[in-house]
Amino acid sequence: MKKWKQALALVLALVMALSLVALPSFAADEDSTGTGTAQPEWPAEGSINLSKKAQPVEGQDGLYELTLTIQGKNYKTTSDVVLVIDNSNSMYTKKQYDSYPYDYYYVEDSSCRMYATKLAAKAFAGKLLDGESETRIALSVYGTDSRWTTEFYNKDSKASLISKIESIAPETDSANGGTNQQAGIHAAQQLLSSAASTGKQKNIVILSDGQPTYSYRLTGTATGTCTKFIVWNHNSDYEENTLAITGCDYTRVGDGTADNGNDGKARLTLTCSHGETKQKDVYIEHSVATIWEANQAKAAGTTIFSV
Repeated sequence: MKKWKQALALVLALVMALSLVALPSFAADEDSTGTGTAQPEWPAEGSINLSKKAQPVEGQDGLYELTLTIQGKNYKTTSDVVLVIDNSNSMYTKKQYDSYPYDYYYVEDSSCRMYATKLAAKAFAGKLLDGESETRIALSVYGTDSRWTTEFYNKDSKASLISKIESIAPETDSANGGTNQQAGIHAAQQLLSSAASTGKQKNIVILSDGQPTYSYRLTGTATGTCTKFIVWNHNSDYEENTLAITGCDYTRVGDGTADNGNDGKARLTLTCSHGETKQKDVYIEHSVATIWEANQAKAAGTTIFSV
């Protein structure tokens, strides 16, 4: 439990960090004639307050010291956050059937990781969706695949979000209880990229207990020398330093048990020195695909936190 108390503390620290985010701006709106600019009146959002004070300089006739004070008011910003929650079997307590000693099921109790995760998620929502908050929060829950996502909830619908967090439950089919973190991130970014997301700032917060055991198949290119050139053996080998990941076809790969470098896959288009090309699947770690997915979200302007 100590580890998860630390995780809870980290989440609450993120709460404080996100709640203080503001978007400074001194941009002025055009006035009604379209020929100039009209500043908002102080202390309205986006307004600037200039004041000056003149103080005569002692012993210097006609010489004054001027003090200029400039104040600015930030525009309020809006922020959309997606909590990406790991719902794999390892987040729960494993139980054994009395009548079927080789079969297991999973339950939530106060000792499991999901219990602590829900506490952290509810504390996160309680802090951000409060007062005059312009933040909205949605959920992306995943196991072997993306299980479900929600709409965005604001301060007025906080109770509905809390209810959704409470509804997260173990999979009844243990085959669906793997860890496909890439799927959770992908679903979250799809939500943030959709018309449903209106926040100026986009954020993903990942709550997970460990390494991925599933991912999606990446695609890419590589080149080889065909040192054993025969008609049917073009491109059987490639040079590692030429491998370039260019995309993902979102075909799930893995067996749900490990991230040992022999379970994830990338489908490469190999080109040899003779100009011949062919497709070849190579093994990679699931974490490579997960990191690739996170980088796609970052490139789209999303900030990602991981606990």
